[in-house]
Amino acid sequence: MGRPRPPLAKHPRPAADLASRVLVGVGFALFAMLIAGVVLTIFEVNPDNAIVDLVLDVAGFFAAPFEGIFDADDRETQVLFDWGLAAFVYALIAVTLAAVVNRAGRLGR
Repeated sequence: MGRPRPPLAKHPRPAADLASRVLVGVGFALFAMLIAGVVLTIFEVNPDNAIVDLVLDVAGFFAAPFEGIFDADDRETQVLFDWGLAAFVYALIAVTLAAVVNRAGRLGR
């Protein structure tokens, strides 16, 4: 099995640690909402349901800047490409910002 790992040192700036965790959490929630919207659209789930309507509205709002980047023949493929790209970009932005905040906190800036 090997030696046990030593415990991690406490973050020198707890506020930076918390901020980076919040950024990752928000990015993950947005990613999950967009992917859920893609799945609901592909499987043509009933949009009259309140929860489905909410997910599609929120996902559509955040995916709006990415609409029409790809040109697809049908709605499902269009949503898959556009909303999938939006999910990837937002996740990448959240993780990058979290890393920057975490690194700045460790450097004491």
